Amino acid sequence: MSQSLPFPAHPGASLAVRGRRFSVDTTHAWTDCVELRLSPQGGGDVARLLWPFDRPRAVARDRPQLTSRGRGAVIAARALASTAPCDGLRAAAGAGVDLRPFQLEPALAVVAGRARRLLLADEVGLGKTIQAGLVLAELDRRAALGRALVVTPPGLRDQWIAELGSRFGLEAVVVDLAWLRHARRDVGPRGNPWLVPHVAVASYDFIKRPEILRALEPILWDAIVLDEAHAAGPATDRAAALTRVARRARHVLLLTATPHAGDHAAFAALCATGAAGDRAPIACFRRTRHEVGLPGDRRTHLLRIRPTSSAVRPKARRRFVPRGYTSR
Repeated sequence: MSQSLPFPAHPGASLAVRGRRFSVDTTHAWTDCVELRLSPQGGGDVARLLWPFDRPRAVARDRPQLTSRGRGAVIAARALASTAPCDGLRAAAGAGVDLRPFQLEPALAVVAGRARRLLLADEVGLGKTIQAGLVLAELDRRAALGRALVVTPPGLRDQWIAELGSRFGLEAVVVDLAWLRHARRDVGPRGNPWLVPHVAVASYDFIKRPEILRALEPILWDAIVLDEAHAAGPATDRAAALTRVARRARHVLLLTATPHAGDHAAFAALCATGAAGDRAPIACFRRTRHEVGLPGDRRTHLLRIRPTSSAVRPKARRRFVPRGYTSR
């Protein structure tokens, strides 16, 4: 029977049909067709197909190949996504924000294994922080976020803590010198305090300090978010520190509303952040307010303020007169 078919049909043969891989269990010939009983190689219910209505094809055995760590992570993510369909996003429904359809795209790309490094470059006001938070929350819901790092300008640290906690239920802490001193008492002299927080939020200038960078480098991060990523220009201490840390991250998210300021070398360096030698291209998301159906005009409101009588007036400047000098 197997010799009359255009594909191997002996038990255990590997076939591809309907976009999936199967192993042949049994075959049964009828008058005008052949019934195939197949078991999905990734697990699942047994399938019964009819040839020639379904047209399976033989699948060659995969041979081991050497690849880079980053490329291997992409291949593994795609394989997991294909064997266990994502069934949509699990964290989006419980998010404390009204999500727009375009804001779901980065998280969908990550869970489907299509992107490991992302550049979120939407215009100001389109929710880059929300999109990054949704990616972190989705990884957390899938037990794939053991440790994450958010790097941001110092003035935005508390905002990130509030957004992640109130909107996505992610517990995050601001890591600075005071926090590290307190954490070292708990982990001991040989422990690494950076391994304690589930999501750590730190500033650019803090992580570039040599003693801080030495503690960050050995850690394998599940996700790193670089807010205002353009702030780390090429050939700077910030960029060098981010390169060393991001190379050890499974997912890298770059957030900036100004990804390209006319300097092609700076843009190339930005897109290469976290590449770690792999050839997987960075996934770019650049949407304007007009493209997503939002009004593009900004409204300006002028508030007139009348100072009260208790307003503090500036002190009069005292005239400096050199000693021994008499004015006339």
